[in-house]
Amino acid sequence: MHIARHCNPIPMQAEYDSQKPSTSSPPTYFNLPHDLIPYVLEQLAPYAWSVATLARVSQYWYATARRILYRSPNPHTYHSCYLLSRTLSDRPELGDLVRHLSLHPSSNMCSAEPRCECRNAAGFYLAPLFRLSRLESISLKGDCAIHAEWYLTNLLYPQSIREIYIDGKQWAWFHADYTSLSACLYWTDTLAFRFVN
Repeated sequence: MHIARHCNPIPMQAEYDSQKPSTSSPPTYFNLPHDLIPYVLEQLAPYAWSVATLARVSQYWYATARRILYRSPNPHTYHSCYLLSRTLSDRPELGDLVRHLSLHPSSNMCSAEPRCECRNAAGFYLAPLFRLSRLESISLKGDCAIHAEWYLTNLLYPQSIREIYIDGKQWAWFHADYTSLSACLYWTDTLAFRFVN
């Protein structure tokens, strides 16, 4: 088991799955041999927005890009976590694509404020993210880094996890004042027994 500090933000991609690729003929410069498309998209994997844009070229680009985008989702807000969780709940087969998960919600950031559903069910809506059977590494940042043991205890398939990252310092909104809360993990024998890899 490797536990380390890590920070490698990649934009959230769950919302792109609902966008259908174009059915019209793509431009000539997109008519690459199919065996080159995965190679091109893998080279662009660190630039998730570019991969998401190319997913609209055709059905083949879409299928390949989706595998890459869902391999390492990295939601940065509670709303993005909510969208990812809802997508994986509605489409469980997409959960099988996830290998690395980075959760980075922040208590004072939400793209859909003030009526965001995600703020009303903070822990409950994350449940589908804890049922990923092929997850190999998890990174907890922002609010998730505070008492990180709660999230680790709720992972349904801990035996597949090989890496855990706890990272960051979070400014939490509390009684109209910013209160500094540091990342923390209370490591117990129970957690050690769960994460044997």
